[in-house]
Amino acid sequence: MKQKLKIGKQGITLIALIITIIVLLILSGVSIAMLTGENGILTRAQTAKTETEEAQKDENEKLQELEDEINEIDTVILKQGEKATKTQKNNYIDTYGNKATIPEGFKVSENPIEDDINEGLVIEDDKGNEFVWIPVGKIKDSEGKTKTIELKRYVFNDAGEIDDEHTQINPSDKMFGPENYYIEAKKDEITVNAHAKDIEKFISNVKRFGGYYIGRYEARKSNEEKTTEIKTDSVDNNITQKEASEKAAGMYIDRNDYESDLMNQYAWTTAIVFIQEFGGVVENEGKYSLQTSKNTSFEEFGTYQKDGENCDCKCNIYDMASNCREWSTTTWTENGWPCVVMGGDFDHATVKCGGRNYTYLDYKNKEYSFRPILYLK
Repeated sequence: MKQKLKIGKQGITLIALIITIIVLLILSGVSIAMLTGENGILTRAQTAKTETEEAQKDENEKLQELEDEINEIDTVILKQGEKATKTQKNNYIDTYGNKATIPEGFKVSENPIEDDINEGLVIEDDKGNEFVWIPVGKIKDSEGKTKTIELKRYVFNDAGEIDDEHTQINPSDKMFGPENYYIEAKKDEITVNAHAKDIEKFISNVKRFGGYYIGRYEARKSNEEKTTEIKTDSVDNNITQKEASEKAAGMYIDRNDYESDLMNQYAWTTAIVFIQEFGGVVENEGKYSLQTSKNTSFEEFGTYQKDGENCDCKCNIYDMASNCREWSTTTWTENGWPCVVMGGDFDHATVKCGGRNYTYLDYKNKEYSFRPILYLK
């Protein structure tokens, strides 16, 4: 009897095991079907993911369309010469699709009428100070052809062409030498002359925003101490490099969206390249880098504009080759002569727009003035 009972218990255990396996198989089948079937969890999850991605894509496209519409509205307003009222940076798009950024508080000038970037886009603040946009990157000309302007410390040869061998990219790269050479001294370096506020920030921001602004005219005298104007009054000359740096850097202070500073050789020489690409044929084999002053006597000095053939103006920028040599933040590494000026002046008929010269720290003369720059942050 005991033996039979033992066998019966074993039989019951085996049957239970078989039933358990069958149940597990059924449950597994149901689970697999729920996960992978047409309406399974995994399938529905993948479908939901795809639908979410498509919805996000549609939303991004609609947001981009809305942003483009807003930019078009800003562009229309700015092309009409109205003052920008928005607090954010305003996009400007010209006839050919070239872009510029209008800083807060500035508007596109109504004088001149031309407002295409390849002709020299002019902006002005509420005081009438005017700047010209120098584009960096790919720009289309009036024929729809694309040209590329790179931000460099250019050197020009005797034919007015870019001298690739001596042109440099980095601020500390030696330009000429071997003992004494031109550099753009950095903020943290020890220099006896004035240098840029932050040359590395200037370079990175210009590339980020696709350009920068330079004064339309040489600096004008202001009635306010330690400020400057770039309007149509008498030239602010007879000034040292440090004094020019303080005035240019102090034009706009405590700004979160743009910075003013004294001209550096990146800004000066890249502007010349821009003029040579888009400014048309000028004297001296058609290269503006070779242009000398059109104001060759003291009686003509101090003018901001000359009529007819005497007008030194290209791409709405005046007198880079004429009137005064202009101070820059460039350093000549000879400590006795560290201060560098760019361009030509009324008293030296052979000094070219693309040339550099240097002098001592406290030098000032009626031939020397300056031109501020403006760049976005």
